[in-house]
Amino acid sequence: MHRVMRNVLLAFAAVTAASSIASADPLSVAATTDSAAEPTTYVQGGLMAGGNDGYLTAGASAEVGKRVAPFAWVHASLTMGAADELFAHGTGSIMQARAGADLMTCNGSGVLCAFAGADLGIQQTQYSGMSEPWFCDSSEGDCSGNAIDESRNRVIGVGRLGLDIGGTHLRWRPGIEASVAGNGVNGVNLTQSLAYRF
Repeated sequence: MHRVMRNVLLAFAAVTAASSIASADPLSVAATTDSAAEPTTYVQGGLMAGGNDGYLTAGASAEVGKRVAPFAWVHASLTMGAADELFAHGTGSIMQARAGADLMTCNGSGVLCAFAGADLGIQQTQYSGMSEPWFCDSSEGDCSGNAIDESRNRVIGVGRLGLDIGGTHLRWRPGIEASVAGNGVNGVNLTQSLAYRF
């Protein structure tokens, strides 16, 4: 697998392992029921791993959001990462720029929340390399495969579900996303993010 993708996947696992820091935020015990005092804005950084546009993809994301109603948030995000093919040698990339909204519900203390949302955005994928035949005996001929040079731009719709766990300010947000484009289902990704609300 491409070195960049390995590094992102290792970081993805590290964020998962470290997520207990967010859920153990001591500010969680001070969660307030006064909606006027609750944070209304967040900034978020995270990782994603999955498949998009026929590629294995892994990357990093940044997101900003704003509360617009007691249970509703709007947000904008940018994701950039690496793209790879299972039976090929080469390099590739993915970029997503999206905006959307989430509905969120929380328990009484606000420590545990769940959200569901939808985004609309653009996605660009690129891959260049050489394909690898599934089965090839090099003694019988050339096993180098065919050259690949692909670039795609799509408008995508994304649905996402996740949890939002932690204290008043620091939150851990694991989730899952699925995207569709003009050709049908385009991708499915797992996400891990840390958000700071203020």
